[in-house]
This record gives sequence, C-alpha cells and structure tokens, in this order.
Amino acid sequence: MVSDYCAMPPNRLFTPAMLEVALAPQSWRLVGGGLPAEMPVVRDDSHREWMAGNSHRHAHREVLLVLSGEPHFGLGGRIYASAPGTVFVLEAFESHDLEWPPWTPDSDHLWMGIIGCEVGGRVLSIREGLLTAQRTEHLLVDQAVVAGGPALTEATGWHDLPALVRARLLLALAGIVTSLVERGFEVEEPPAGDVQRRTVQAVRRYIEETAGRGVTLDGLAKFSGYSKYHLLRLFQRDMGLTIHQYVDRCRLRRVRELRAEGATDARIGRELGFSSAPSFSRWLKQRGER
Repeated sequence: MVSDYCAMPPNRLFTPAMLEVALAPQSWRLVGGGLPAEMPVVRDDSHREWMAGNSHRHAHREVLLVLSGEPHFGLGGRIYASAPGTVFVLEAFESHDLEWPPWTPDSDHLWMGIIGCEVGGRVLSIREGLLTAQRTEHLLVDQAVVAGGPALTEATGWHDLPALVRARLLLALAGIVTSLVERGFEVEEPPAGDVQRRTVQAVRRYIEETAGRGVTLDGLAKFSGYSKYHLLRLFQRDMGLTIHQYVDRCRLRRVRELRAEGATDARIGRELGFSSAPSFSRWLKQRGER
C-alpha cells in the first residue's frame, strides 16, 4: 500500500507512510468526544508523574491523529495506549498532555486545532525525545465543502446513539484530513502573508466568539503555529491592538450586552470565566465600568 503512495507526487505535509494512515479512516480508533474509548487505558507511573506538571486545558477543541509510533497520551486524567490510526478528540476545557514526555518513542502526529469554523493542522514529529513541527496549514471547515464539518463545531447531541455520534465525528475528521492532504499536494504553498492574515482573523473570531473566556496566549500561539511573540506582533500589526486589549474590548462588549438583558454582575463574571466575584469587580473598576 505504501508503494502506491510512493508513486504519487511528493506531499509537502505527509510522507507515503503517513498517507497510508491518514487516508484510511475506516481503520481509525477514537478516544474522547464522549465516546467509549477504542484504545486501552494503561498504567504508566512515569508518565503520570510527568503529567502532573505538564497538562493544560483551553477553550477550543483539538484533535490528534497518530500517524506512526505507539506513544502514550494523557487525556481527562487517564493515560491511553496508541498506535497508528488512533484519534484523540480533546474537548474544550478537558485536561490533556501538554506535548509529550522526553522518553516518548519516535512517532508522528497530525495535530488539528479547531477554533470556530477554522482548523489549523500541522504534522508533529518526535525523534529521540525532541519535538519538531512543520508549518501550519489552515482551511475552513464548511459543511458545504467538508462533509460532516459541523460535527466538530457544534454540540453533537444524540448522546443515546454513540454509533451515530462516532459516525458524524469520523466523517468530519476524514473530510478535514483529506483537505489537508490535498493541500499538501498543491505545487505552490500559499503566500506567507496570506497565511498570516488568515491566522490573525481566525484568532480574532475566536476571541469574539468566546468573549475571552478560557483564552490564553499559549493556546492561541499553539493554534497559530507561531511563537507567542511572533503572534503578538502579527496581531497588533493587523488589528492595531494587542491581543490583551482586544480580549478586554470583547469582554466589555459582552458585559454591556448581558447587562442590557438584565443579568447580574455575578452571573456575568461566571460567564466570562473570572475566578471570583471580587476579581471581576476589580477588572470592571479598572476599566471604568463600576
């Protein structure tokens, strides 16, 4: 099968062996997404100790497709075995590993960050414990273009029919991965300026949709594929505001909308993700809203 892909034009995102996994969704095994896990939970004391200081959570959904190797991965407080074709669906605000332990065996992964209707995808490779990443590719998840796309951007429902939920997720993921593979076969890469502007606009939409709840610079940088400092420069160049200033603007807009609906400050603070009523009160006072 790999020989068939070797005969094709080179793909700038995937090797022939990676394509064999990426284009075989019928063999994928899903972990997460509210579904019964299709890979076993393992006992790995070293990984659990490492995981205690190397986990995070954020406001957007992510997906990891293992393309090669058999690394362990921590999700929702459990450690799972994996193999090529394992798909980890990381829900918003679900705790999961921040990268991989230094003893992780050589492996390749397709990472996909989902912010609103935008998907950022890149191949992550681990060699001798070191993580490297290829450039990020972006595509729009549009149900008119990618079959099943809304399964990744909307509430699934149908919790009493896990087979249907799985089918919808698999359909969406297969469409997105196929689009990324097609992007890799394009002879010319999109101009860097176009990719940067599209990335900034995806980040902007995400901040607006969440009103800043759960938004972190680390999470935005990971989605963008840029360093935190480069993303800060790009965002301020295109938007005329820092990310922090734009988050504040969106939060204040949401505060005024909720107040107009009669919401109490206590409810507004909770919705915006403030840790306590006093912290929200201080934030309002600093911005002249008290």
